[in-house]
Amino acid sequence: MKKILFQITPFTLGVVLFFVLWGLKIVDQTMALLFAFLVELLLLGHILLHRIERVSASVDDVANVRGLAKVPDHIRQAKQQQHRFSPRLVDGMVQSFSANMAQLSQGRQRLSPDRFMELADLIYQDLRQGDTLIATSYFAGGDYWKERYGAEYARLNQEAHARGATIQRVFVLRDAQHLAEKRDILVAQQQFADVHVCVLSDSPLPLEEQRDFFVINDELAAEFHFSPSQVLLSVELICDEAEITRLKGLISRILARRAKRFEG
Repeated sequence: MKKILFQITPFTLGVVLFFVLWGLKIVDQTMALLFAFLVELLLLGHILLHRIERVSASVDDVANVRGLAKVPDHIRQAKQQQHRFSPRLVDGMVQSFSANMAQLSQGRQRLSPDRFMELADLIYQDLRQGDTLIATSYFAGGDYWKERYGAEYARLNQEAHARGATIQRVFVLRDAQHLAEKRDILVAQQQFADVHVCVLSDSPLPLEEQRDFFVINDELAAEFHFSPSQVLLSVELICDEAEITRLKGLISRILARRAKRFEG
């Protein structure tokens, strides 16, 4: 972005206008001064109105966040509770909220599995015809799909598919035996997703490409972090455009070179 070397302010424009009108003898000195003052005043008024509109729009954006208008009342009521820890609890929660918003503004937010499921419920409600979700599931997620988080997540996918969203998922498995063990999961997923499989014994993946994630359109991604025993530890929401592009490129390479459509 180029820098503006000489920024014209209303005062500068007023001075220039005064000397042009007076210097060229278009009007006398008094009228030139008056015209310059009026132009400067009009410009200042225009700038002030523009700034007020921007502030008003920002306030409206914040006010339209569901539930935010009630936050000050909740904070006040919580601080008025009759025990000495109330102020510290409120301060801690407000600081936590602020830190979360700061992380999200930078394009990433690390969440607990419970918190992710709360947000996923809201995100998936907006998925419908025209939306595309592409995802990977490494080592078929261990027992993830049979447990609480996996069952809830599968339900959200199924409901989005029923509303017309397109879902494509690549399951990465260790070998043919592992594929046979997870066949029931793959068949279940076929009810709402275009299922592909990548068997590492046939087509190894570099370690840095073994990432468990989904991408919605070009707008949002989430990466799942599991323990070595395939227990879900956390989920990272990603809004950063560059990282979303990298993840889409990664899954495109897997689909093009290594994965095969599952025929259940």
